[in-house]
Amino acid sequence: MLSGLSKVDWSKTEHNGGVGTDVPDLLRALADESQASSELLGQALLRRRSLFEVVCGRLAFALFENGIWSASAAAVPFLLQLVESDIAASRRVFALEALHGLATGCRPQEAFPAKLDLGALLARVEEQSKRDPPQPVALVDDEVINDEEAFDSSPWSGSDALYEFHCYSTVEQALPVIRKCLQDVNDGVVSAAIALLAEYPATEASTQALWAVTRDEDDTHVGGQALVALAQLQVSGVGQAAQVMIDAVGDEHVGSLFAAAADVLGSAPTVLSPSSVLRLLTVPEPWLELPCPFTGSVAKLRHRALTRVSKVGAGELVRVLEALMPGATGFAQKEATALLFRVGMLDARDLGDTQRRALRLLVDHGHWGKRTVSMLRELGLPPTRDGLRARL
Repeated sequence: MLSGLSKVDWSKTEHNGGVGTDVPDLLRALADESQASSELLGQALLRRRSLFEVVCGRLAFALFENGIWSASAAAVPFLLQLVESDIAASRRVFALEALHGLATGCRPQEAFPAKLDLGALLARVEEQSKRDPPQPVALVDDEVINDEEAFDSSPWSGSDALYEFHCYSTVEQALPVIRKCLQDVNDGVVSAAIALLAEYPATEASTQALWAVTRDEDDTHVGGQALVALAQLQVSGVGQAAQVMIDAVGDEHVGSLFAAAADVLGSAPTVLSPSSVLRLLTVPEPWLELPCPFTGSVAKLRHRALTRVSKVGAGELVRVLEALMPGATGFAQKEATALLFRVGMLDARDLGDTQRRALRLLVDHGHWGKRTVSMLRELGLPPTRDGLRARL
């Protein structure tokens, strides 16, 4: 484990916090707490946090929080070694999440559902290579540069784009390792692997592996996440599979929420499924705090899915809400009402057929609170049910 770590001249690398000489100690401590330095142990004690939290926080800050650096690129092969090792699942999960951040050049949870623009990255690499040709980072002993056991995929001492592409391509070459994680017994490891696979172009091997996860009836949680990944990869058949999962488990399992998100996060949907939108509008409160490998929490995934819902055509959204709002109550009624306003189609100067249908929904089935009244006033519309009826 961590073979070749001492052969990299970390003093020639840099990261977000300075020179990369502290990275080896952090990686060793991530692999085995008994190898932690006294400095790391002192930090954990001073901050009253676990050693694991301190190590993960420092690695994240150093390697991918504010850009990708030469030390970031140098760390990728060793994080891959940890993914394949038999260390605790929580440590392998962090290694996968770190690889995700390194491969995409950012914190992926802040970008989802957008993906890395590889074409733009390659253009930056080409431009920067012309004015700053890449040079390999020196190893401790020049004789081991061609040693297959050494770190022979050395990062470059150039600009950020070069490091970003190096990280992306190194992880891409290791996708068979990531796919193997889909068969892990720990759901956290499986979830992290699912999210990472969704960042790369769809391949037959990856799509087959993800479909296999969706068919595991004993683990609907990760099955729904695999559907989200397949939607990100724009694989056909996701919508149909999502409906099957929603119908099968409904309120019984959060997998149905992931399935609904997958349905609406597919490649620019023009026709919405009422059952998927209803699932997003009626999420049991405890689910919202559950973790999500794509956005950090289920609440954020739901928000981004509803944002996508509000971007479809006004007519299509009204059609779906006409099917849902007559039976909506409580939180679902509030959220459905909010969607009517978010689509930006209520305009007192132009009440076409779609706008009138939306207003009728608001009058007959909308949630009338302070926000609804305020929004209607801002739009120049009567702020009462009776007033809107008269306007119609």
